Amino acid sequence: MDQAAPQPIDPLAELHAACLAAGSQRAWALAHQVSVQYLSDVLLGRRPPGPSILAALGLRRTFERVAPGRAEDDREIAAQRIAEIERDPERVITPAALAERLARWEK
Repeated sequence: MDQAAPQPIDPLAELHAACLAAGSQRAWALAHQVSVQYLSDVLLGRRPPGPSILAALGLRRTFERVAPGRAEDDREIAAQRIAEIERDPERVITPAALAERLARWEK
């Protein structure tokens, strides 16, 4: 029996929602023993979320083997994620900000 591939999770969208639920970025950072500056850097796309933030969100980083030279697959996945966000804009700041962050991480 084949298992369905897990759906990708956007940790930045999860983090943004968690900060909103906590009342502020500062409240979330203090509750999870993460520096406010580090949290801000992650939310602004300056730094990727590290183990402390991922653990606080109940997430972990995973790796997937892909065939080399398949950048079109990455672009397709990014386009799908952006389309999902456009359907539910409450999940993240803006689709443009997410696209910018994805572009920075691909470098």
